[in-house]
Amino acid sequence: MTSLTNAYPVGADAGFDPASLVLFALLLLMVFMMITRSSRARKQLAEQRDKVQPGVRVMSTSGIFGTVVSRDDEATTSEVEIAPGTVVTFHLGALTPAPETPAGIASAQTQPARESGSHAAGVEETS
Repeated sequence: MTSLTNAYPVGADAGFDPASLVLFALLLLMVFMMITRSSRARKQLAEQRDKVQPGVRVMSTSGIFGTVVSRDDEATTSEVEIAPGTVVTFHLGALTPAPETPAGIASAQTQPARESGSHAAGVEETS
């Protein structure tokens, strides 16, 4: 049977394991990176939330576009007009300023769809 004093040497005979130091340093680096990344994301979210003001075109997390009518900072909500006369309430965390529409997409959306026969979605008929 081995005694505890022989199983775990103490002092200079214990040896130094550089792998332990490297693993500990990597752990500290990972924790530091997680903290900085989360604080950066929190700051970015706060900046986006500050941009949501009355009159600004916004997009919800579910993809609904509209214009901010009012904002209640105490309740962290905003009323958004999604169609003329239709106002819905969103949590401020669910709203971001709407992305800019590229010019090519905007011109394609203003063109009326061409219908041919019974197909309306641009599906060509074969003869």
